[in-house]
Amino acid sequence: MTHRYSVPFHAEYRAIWLLAIAWAVVTPALSFAQDEASGPAAAQAAAAPEAVDASDSSEATEPAEANKASESGDQPTPSLPPIEVPDLTDLLPSDWPASEPTPPAPMPMAPSSPMVPGSALPPAPPETTGGRLPWEKAVETPDVPVLRPPDGPLELLERFDIGPSRMEGFFNGEAWSPAEEDTLIRILYRFPRLGLDNLMRWRLKDVNWDEVVAAPWNYRGKIFRLEGRVRRVVRERIDPETAERFEFPAYYRVSLDVNGSPFDAIVLSRRVPEAWKLDADIDEPAAVDAMFLKLGEEDESLKPPLIFAAGSMAWYPEKPDPALHLGPDQLKLIEHGLDWSHFNEALRKGNGRPFTDADREPFYELLDLVGRVDPNTLIAPKTPPLDVVPLLARPAERHGEIVRVKGTARRIIKVLVEDTDIRARYGIDHYYEIDMFLPLGKATVRMGKDATGEENPVYNNAFPATLIVRELPPGVTEGENLGLPLETAAVFFKVWSYRSNYTDKFKKLQPAPMFIAQRPESYDEIRPSNWLTDIFVGGAMGTAVLVLVLVFWWFQRSDRSHRATVRASDLRKAIDEANPDFSKIETSEPPNFNDLK
Repeated sequence: MTHRYSVPFHAEYRAIWLLAIAWAVVTPALSFAQDEASGPAAAQAAAAPEAVDASDSSEATEPAEANKASESGDQPTPSLPPIEVPDLTDLLPSDWPASEPTPPAPMPMAPSSPMVPGSALPPAPPETTGGRLPWEKAVETPDVPVLRPPDGPLELLERFDIGPSRMEGFFNGEAWSPAEEDTLIRILYRFPRLGLDNLMRWRLKDVNWDEVVAAPWNYRGKIFRLEGRVRRVVRERIDPETAERFEFPAYYRVSLDVNGSPFDAIVLSRRVPEAWKLDADIDEPAAVDAMFLKLGEEDESLKPPLIFAAGSMAWYPEKPDPALHLGPDQLKLIEHGLDWSHFNEALRKGNGRPFTDADREPFYELLDLVGRVDPNTLIAPKTPPLDVVPLLARPAERHGEIVRVKGTARRIIKVLVEDTDIRARYGIDHYYEIDMFLPLGKATVRMGKDATGEENPVYNNAFPATLIVRELPPGVTEGENLGLPLETAAVFFKVWSYRSNYTDKFKKLQPAPMFIAQRPESYDEIRPSNWLTDIFVGGAMGTAVLVLVLVFWWFQRSDRSHRATVRASDLRKAIDEANPDFSKIETSEPPNFNDLK
């Protein structure tokens, strides 16, 4: 006879209860072990609140509200006392504004919030609007025909009432006159409207300087790319009434020895680098896109100077200067075409503040440079990762420093570049913004006097940062909540700031260092062993194994008991069938034995 084999109903429930108990015991232990193994930065990021953009309320990554040492229940407390850096409050504007210029979303650069400069991060904004820098205004494209670009600066200047009659007022070979200065001031006032992309497009090539001197009227209003050495700079003041009307108080007369030209040049520029000494003999490498105006009076050499108008002078220093924070790293970037005047002035004044129009040119100039020259080729291979604490303490001294950035990426978004001049000049149509956390080690960073974090933000274990890159490595894509270890050589750009939920509670902006690189690399993160963590992880794994062994033993025991019960039942049935019982058989008549006689 065949019997169906099954575990008794009460045994099934008993097994389920044991498995549930095992899961309840093992899961929290393994979760804690996983948090410990992933490191303090990941634990901090997991608790990070969301950030809110100042202008459009789009969300961004945020520093961890659980950064405070007294509240961080899932982070190990350093065995050594934390190292404090100078208060970062001085990095931020004293008058925290109700609204700030739109930061790159999130950049970041995005830069955005930890960005950086974690946690449940909000979804990345659409490519058509995400990551828009403050100078990238959202506009609707009108349904009109595409107009041809202007042929030259004179065509644009004529629209601003600087027509042929005024331009013909520049008289070659004669002294500078008040009428010429009036026209010059009008040109300098409108010069930024010409556009850097147009200036680049209008540059004359293969210039023959003898032909320019022989027929200067044919070159008036043409754009020349002048490269050479500045010998002297004189500030020319404008009368107060004219200065108020045209919104700048003076211009600069720059004496320039042009490379490859037998003639000296005088560039009348609206701006020059602040570091240049005035009314003194200097020797500074410089370059400029300038518009030719006229020939000046002949000097003692009987060679008339060529007089140009320009918006600003580019500066390419060649020697270290501690006072200007010019070191080997900065000089390497300058050798590859970085204009130090943009870097030195715009960024030095903008640390701790949101992105503004002044950051636009150095940002894209550096982004173009790292696309042509990988910073990994400019840094020693074994350079240790950046210690972010000293950088946060003195960012103005380290602009343009090439560092090795190593941290945990929380979010990666693609930012489209919609500005036509940037596309034309640099060929950049997009970049990637990576919101990440940089490890602090045992250091503590606070934005105020209160070390408890009740009155001002306090950061332990990790600090938000923003990494801007031209491209992503193979296998790495855009996304949220990544927890991806990344490493790269990068150039420190500035400490920028943005609004975040965490710092809004204290009416402060969130500062974050921004770095620009060509492409990061992912790596397998190996963290140092911690004996307490090892014991806890080992205990969790041992508990899990023990519970599984007990469950297996219980099933084996129940199985043997059930099979013994089945065998006993089968045996009793077999015995009953082998010994029939006739006691219950009934008959109506007694047996007849007469035939036996």
